[in-house]
Amino acid sequence: MNNKVKILHVLWVGGIGGAEEYVRMITRYLNSSRYDNAVCFLSQRGEICQEIQREGNVSLTSMGFRNGFDVEASVKFYKYVRENGFDIIHIHVRNILSMLVLALFFSRIPKIITHHTGIQLTDPDDIRKFKKSKLFYFLFSRFLRKIIAISGYVKDNLIRNMGISPAEKIEVLHNGIDMQVFDRVRRTTPELLNVRSVGGKVIGFIGRMVPCKRPELFIQCAAEIIKRDTGYR
Repeated sequence: MNNKVKILHVLWVGGIGGAEEYVRMITRYLNSSRYDNAVCFLSQRGEICQEIQREGNVSLTSMGFRNGFDVEASVKFYKYVRENGFDIIHIHVRNILSMLVLALFFSRIPKIITHHTGIQLTDPDDIRKFKKSKLFYFLFSRFLRKIIAISGYVKDNLIRNMGISPAEKIEVLHNGIDMQVFDRVRRTTPELLNVRSVGGKVIGFIGRMVPCKRPELFIQCAAEIIKRDTGYR
C-alpha cells in the first residue's frame, strides 16, 4: 500500500528560470520515501524537464494552454487533477483559469502558492502584471492554505500592495542554492585574478537576460559605482 503524500507542482512552462529551478530542487531533495512529486506545465514543457527527469522519478505532464484563458485546456487540467488524487497542490503561477478550477472543484485539497517575484511598477507591462496579480489574490487568497514569499521584501509587498490578510497566512522561505550543480574544479579566470591582485573589486550580475531582470539597470548602477569608486572593475 502506497502511503506517500502526493504533491502536484503547477508551473506555466518548463523553461529555465527561478521558479522552474525551485521546483527542480524540491523534486530532487524532498524525501522520496515519504512524498511523490508530479509537475504539471499548464502551457508547454521545456528545458527544465530533462533536468527533473534525470534526477528523480517525477511525473511530468503538460496541458497545452494556448493562452491564460484556454477553456479547453482547463477542462483537461480538471480531469488530470481529478484522476490523480493529489494530497497537496503547490502552485507556482498566478493563472486565473486554472486556479478557478482548483477553487471550485478541489476545495478540500490543501493549496499553497509560492510568489517568486517582487512587485515592480517600472513600465506598462509591469503595471499589467500587477493588476492581474492583485485580481488573482482578491479572488483566490481565501482558498490558499499558505502563501510562500521568497523574501521579506516580497512579503511586505504582498501585504501592502496585494492586500493579503491575515499576514500570518504568508510564510517567508528563502530560495536555497543547489551547490551540487556547480563545477567545483573550475578556477577563477586570469582576468579576475589580475583584478584581485591589485586590490580591485568585481561587480557581477547573475540572472537571465530578460526585461524583468532589469540587466540594463545593473549596467547603469555599475557605471555609477565605478564613477564613485575606481577600485571596482
